[in-house]
Amino acid sequence: MRESNRSEMENGTPQYSKMTLAFIGDSLTEAFDWQHRFPPHRILNLGISGEPIEGLVNRVLEGCFSGVRPDMLFVMTGINNLRRGDHAIAERQERLLSVLHRLLPDTRIVIQSILPVTMWVPCAIIEALNAGLQKMAGDFSMAYLDLYPLFLTHDGLPDVACFEEDGIHLTPEGYRRWSGAVARFLEDQSLTSGV
Repeated sequence: MRESNRSEMENGTPQYSKMTLAFIGDSLTEAFDWQHRFPPHRILNLGISGEPIEGLVNRVLEGCFSGVRPDMLFVMTGINNLRRGDHAIAERQERLLSVLHRLLPDTRIVIQSILPVTMWVPCAIIEALNAGLQKMAGDFSMAYLDLYPLFLTHDGLPDVACFEEDGIHLTPEGYRRWSGAVARFLEDQSLTSGV
């Protein structure tokens, strides 16, 4: 877990009203410097390498948000289950959303799609899981941020420009696409709320 409190800087990022933004998930979340990308905000990077969905559920239940209530929470998890051949994760995804909904009633929760990978897991499996995840997010009145198409080529295959050699972890280009989608989401929320 990493919390960054760097001073504000200008780097071409749209200036939003200051919020506490939390990003929670596995190594994909942990490896990126979200504070540098979104300097107007206080960032909580709650990514932990190798963590599966059930580990994240336990971490939330054990109090990882004790003493802090983020204004907005971005959630991405599931790829560590899939890479281990554990594809029946829908019930655990729903359990996670239920726990977050109960423990963070005043936080705007944003469920992010599982990203494609270049090996191990067929696209069709991830696409089906994402469809279910989008429905769950709606059922819990959470936002759903569909990142999956941003990581595909025009042929519908995972874009190797976004992935390291292991087929899962992201290159700078992958993080550019992901963080760009988050930036657009924040900007849309700002416009919608009149902030």
